[in-house]
Amino acid sequence: MAKIRIGLLGGGRIGRLHGTNLQNSVPDAEVVMLADPFLNDDMAAWAESIGLPYCTKEADEVFVNPDVDAVFICSSTNTHAEFIIKAAKAGKDIFCEKPIATEIGEIKEGALGATVHSSIDGIVESVENNMIIIRR
Repeated sequence: MAKIRIGLLGGGRIGRLHGTNLQNSVPDAEVVMLADPFLNDDMAAWAESIGLPYCTKEADEVFVNPDVDAVFICSSTNTHAEFIIKAAKAGKDIFCEKPIATEIGEIKEGALGATVHSSIDGIVESVENNMIIIRR
């Protein structure tokens, strides 16, 4: 079975937690890139330490990369809905940290609405140390 290739959006505390866990504890997953607009030397050094081959400040590179099967959205809350929409349009499976957004309309019509008309297999949101499958 081929590994699921993941694009990590956000290299802050929660992004590093998920990135490290994916690289070290999930044999069928491989984080292939990190995108963070605040990418700095510390983040790049962390990425290198866990074997991440590519870092960028441009989130859109994740969505257009054919070597990315799924995204982990670990960026600031104000980017979650936008990134879900872009990932769904690009056909990437989605894991999103909580919350999806702060406005119910942005969640229902925006982020989740985009997944209904896509080819993705699912969207998962992290809620209090549990994973909730929102759409499969």
